[in-house]
Order: sequence, then C-alpha cells, then structure tokens
Amino acid sequence: MCAIALPLCYTLRRVHQSPRITVVAVVAAALLVLPPMLGLVQAALFTPLDTWPLMRVFFENSKDIANIALTVGILVFFVAFYLSMLETEKDKLLLEEQMNEVQQRDEAYRTLVEHTLQALVIWRDRKFLFVNSVFEQMSGYRADELLAMTAGQVRDLIHPDDRDLVWERGARRLAGGTEPARYEFRMICKDGSVKWLEVFTALTQFGGKPAIQQAAIDVTERRSAEEALRNSELKYRTMAESISDIVWTMNMEDRFTYVSPSVEHILGYTVEEARVTRPSNVLVPESQARLVKQIEAAIERASDGGDAWVTQSPQEYDHYHKEGHIVPCEITCILMQDERGKVVGVIGVTRDVTERKRIEESLRASEEKYRTMAESISDMVWMIDMEGRVTYCNRATEQILGYAPEELVGVDMRQILTEHAFDRARTAIRESLDLVTRGASADDPPREYDYLHKDGTIVPCEVVSRLIFDETSAPVAVVSVSRDARERKRADAERRRLEARMQQAQKLESMGILAGGIAHDFNNILVGILGNADLALEELPVGSPPRAYLHQINLSAKRAADLARQMLAYSGKGRFVIEEIDLNDLVLEMVRLLEASLDKKVHLAFELGKDLPAIEGDATQLRQVFMNLTTNAAESITGPRGVVTIATWQEDLDPRTIQESHFEQEIDPGGVNDPGVQVSELSVAGCNAVITEPFPPHEIALPALEEE
Repeated sequence: MCAIALPLCYTLRRVHQSPRITVVAVVAAALLVLPPMLGLVQAALFTPLDTWPLMRVFFENSKDIANIALTVGILVFFVAFYLSMLETEKDKLLLEEQMNEVQQRDEAYRTLVEHTLQALVIWRDRKFLFVNSVFEQMSGYRADELLAMTAGQVRDLIHPDDRDLVWERGARRLAGGTEPARYEFRMICKDGSVKWLEVFTALTQFGGKPAIQQAAIDVTERRSAEEALRNSELKYRTMAESISDIVWTMNMEDRFTYVSPSVEHILGYTVEEARVTRPSNVLVPESQARLVKQIEAAIERASDGGDAWVTQSPQEYDHYHKEGHIVPCEITCILMQDERGKVVGVIGVTRDVTERKRIEESLRASEEKYRTMAESISDMVWMIDMEGRVTYCNRATEQILGYAPEELVGVDMRQILTEHAFDRARTAIRESLDLVTRGASADDPPREYDYLHKDGTIVPCEVVSRLIFDETSAPVAVVSVSRDARERKRADAERRRLEARMQQAQKLESMGILAGGIAHDFNNILVGILGNADLALEELPVGSPPRAYLHQINLSAKRAADLARQMLAYSGKGRFVIEEIDLNDLVLEMVRLLEASLDKKVHLAFELGKDLPAIEGDATQLRQVFMNLTTNAAESITGPRGVVTIATWQEDLDPRTIQESHFEQEIDPGGVNDPGVQVSELSVAGCNAVITEPFPPHEIALPALEEE
C-alpha cells in the first residue's frame, strides 16, 4: 500500500497540490499514515461509496481488503497522473503568458527609464548600481565609467560644499530614518563644470537589498536666473532704500506690499505703519479720485494691448502727512502684470516737491519782479536763442520799432536788424564764445546796430549783450538791452554843429581883428588918394581930359573906402548904414566893376524882376554879397566860355523856412541862381565835416588863417 501511495504523492507534488485533486491527496495521505486504522479508514472512506451502485458491486466482488486497496491505489494513481498532466500544460501556458507580460512590462519600463527627461540613478554603499542615459549626458561620463567608479570617485562628483549633506542624508535614509525627499546639490561634471541638480530620493530594493533611488533634473539655469533675480532684487531694493524718493508697490486690494524707508522722511510714517495704511488714506480725496481714474484707464488700455503706464510723466498729487498737513508730491507709476497679463498691482515712485515748488514760487516772484522792471524801462530788452529767434522782448519795442512784443516773438533777428548790423552782431557773438572758450570774460562792450522800424526806416540803437549758459556751460541764449540812439545822435550832431559854429566864430573873430587893422591902414591910404584927387580936380580946368581919370580914381577910392568900412563892420568896429535900397539899381551899379574884375570868358546875363519893393539894408554889405556870389559863380566855370545869370525876384518865405534855413535869423526875400559846378551829395562820413572854405582863401585872409 505504501508502494501505491508514494507514486501518488509524487504525482501530487508535481501538480503543485492542485485544488482539483485534493481528494486524491487526502486518500494518498491516508494510505501512508493510517494503516493501523485500516478498519476505521475503510468504514470512513468506503461507506459513502456504497450509495454508488458500481462501487458497491466492485466492493462485493472483491475477496479481501488488499485487493480493494490495490485496485483503488491503481485507480487513484492513473487519475492523479492524468489530472497532473492536464494541470502542467495549463500552468505552462499560463506561466509563459505571465513571463511575456513581465518581459513586456520590463521592456517598457527600461525604455521609459532610458528616455525620460530626468536622470535616474540607484546607488548603495557610495557606488552606482544603475544610471540611465540622461545621467550620462548630464555628467559627461559613460555608464560603464560611472558603474566602475569607486566610492571616493563617486564622492568627488559631488561639490565639496554639498558632499556631507548628500552622504549623511543617504546613510540615514538607508538606516530607516526620515529625510527630505527633495533637495538640491551641485555636481562636478567630467569637463569640470558645475551643475545644480534637484533630486527626488526614495528607498528601493535592488538585488534583494535596500538601495537609494534618485531622480534628478538640471536646474543650473533656474538657479542662475534665481541668483540673478536675487541680485537684481537686492540691487534695486538697495537703490530703493537709498534714494530720497518713496518707492512703493500696492496690490489691487488697496494695500501696500512694499514701501521704501524714505516714507518716514517725507510723510512721517514708519515702514511698518505705511504697510498697514491704505494708499487711499494717504492721498487727499481729489488726488485719490484722479489716481483711481488713471489706474482704471491704464487697466483698460493694457487689456487692449496698449501700454501699462498709469502716469508715464510725473504728475502732482497732494498727500497727507502723518501730522495732518498737506505734502505736494509727484508720482510716476505703472501697472504690474503676471505672466498671463493679469494686472496684479501697481509700482510707483513718489517724490516730494515741496522744496521745488517753493523755489518755483520764488522764481515766479523773481521773474515777475524783473519782468515788471523790464516792461517799465524805456530801453528794449531782448532774449534771443542761439538760432537767432526772439523768445522775449518788452513793450519798449512798440515805441521804438513800432512792433508789439507778440509780433516779434519767434521772429528771426534777420528781419529786425539791417543786413550789415546782423552780420556784425553774429560776429560779436562768435567773438564772445571764443573768449569764453579761452577762459576770458564774455562781457560784450556797447555796440551800435541799425534796427529796421516797422515803417521801413532805420533806427540806430546802442546795444549791450551778454551770453546765457546752462548748467553744462553750453550757450543757450543771448540777452541784450537796446537803447534808441536817435536822440543821442541828434544831440551829437547839434553839439558838433555848435562846435563848428564856435570854431567858425573864432575864425571870423581872428579874421575880423586882422581886417579891422587892415581897414584902418587902408583908410589912411585912401585919405591921401581922395584928398590928392580932389586937389587935382580943383587945379584942372573944366573939360580937361585928365578930369575923367581923376573922377574914376575918386570913384574907385570911394569903393575902396566902402570896402574898408565893410572890413571894419566885419571886425565889429564899423557901423551898418541901414537905408532903403533898390536891389535892381544896386546890381546895375556893380556891373562895370564886375566886368572889370571877372575873366573875359565869363558873360553876365541879367533877369531883373520888375516893380520890386525897396529893401532895408546896408548897401555896402549887399554889394559885397553880390560881388562874392558873382565871383564864386564865375570861378566855378571850367569851360572855355560861361554865363553867369543874375536874377532878382520877389518871394514870400514862411517862418519855418526862415528858421530852418538860417538858424532862426530873419532874412529878406531874394534868390540866387548858380549854373556852375554843384556840390555833390556828401557821404555819411562827409556830413561830419563843416565846409567853411569852398575855395582857397584870397591873400587878404591868409595871414589870419596862418595865425590860427
């Protein structure tokens, strides 16, 4: 029976104790371990089989229990063997399916590990057990080089400052401790470069033993960006905290998220107090409402793709100081947006403009004062830019040049100065700039320039100019003061005329003294001539031919006596004999004397007016004037022959003509026509000279002139 049971058990072992043949296993066990209890086993095992007819027949025909057992054992063996064969084939197929599935999963896992974006390593005892291709690329080492590294070489891959951290955390994790699963350290690559790695660590089983599994990503660029961001933030925070302006940020919930320390100096709040104070409570209501509207407009503009500036240029807003008074400030601010373009806050700079406004007010007051002074003076005040355009002029331009100030602002000085004056002014400015370049004074001496009046006339002006420089010492404008020089020039002309008259009077006085002396001597001579002529006439009988000559001598001597009287009158020692004179008779009386004294090439023509009224005057003086005019006209004739026309007529002269013609001295009507050489129009420079001698003086005047 044991021989039957052993194969049965062997068969059962091969089929891995399949549940389907559990009853067979029970029977086999019974056959092995319960032979002493055969009777009980027989009763327990076969009694239920009596109900099955075929089995009952089998048991009834059997001779003894041995046959029954043998038969049952054989039956059980074949049944078990058959069943084991069936189970083995099924298990084999199932096992192959499971192995294929595992192989596919393993292949997929291996592909995932090799082609993931993360570096994967497994290490234990400071040696690599597994590395993927990403870690090869990251470190610069091949997989075989990494797997062959000693613990010391693996340690050298870690930055010296991070080695203890990595090893200690790995050791504690292997020992069952709790360590952060995620941290960062630096790895030294094969080429010597250093990379920052972010690792995710877990405990795993490798080869049946605990090991460290790590997934790593290269965060060098992120760390560099973070470092740059930290440095930038530190730099700008340092700048924000060192400048005198308030740098601030606020969120959309009307809360400050940052305020620089300058807030305490400007508004009296500490940084902590400002952080808990709403921005809307710092601004006065009008300024707050205006800023809110500008923020809303900026948000709408930014949502449409426009700029995010709230106040691109500084705008003034009134703030409340902690103590309650108003502080005027300028704000420049812009919206803050996240990476999706959503507005998350506002960043701005606030500048205290209290001092600047005070200075501006002082400047306005000063400007108003000097503007009032400039508008009050009679001289023209100009401000001209370096392009030559008028930027300011006072009201005096209207009185002097006929232009209102608003007509001249923006006008080029070429339209106000004559061409010659503009060239001179431009040259003077260049000279002043050269002086400044050489370090000398840029003060410009007074100069005279001709301006153009609105009516086209020329207005001479005396001008003083000075260059204006900005804070960089660059010239930006010219300021000048122009004084109307017409009155001064008229006064100068009058002074020169009076000086000339004085000189002429002095000259005439000298000549008069000489003439008086000559006249006395000449009269003494004439006394002898006239006396002897009269005595000779008395001695000669009437009708004697020499009497005619004596009469002519007597007449000439009397004319000479008249000349002596004129000389005495010229010297102030004679007397004028005022009498009624017929001008035509006086002219005809002088004809013979003129014809005798003039050149033969000169012909005298007469156009004497009729019915001329008698005039009052000194006949001797009039004869001399007539003689001088005629002689002057005759001497100016340069041709072979010439005509001197002597005309008399009556003309009425008004007081103004008399005043302008002869220094307010009254003169009688009369006229002179001289067809000789005319005096040409003199130049401006020639007008300064006074012509006192149009012709060389006669010999009688030379001693007096030489004496001067």
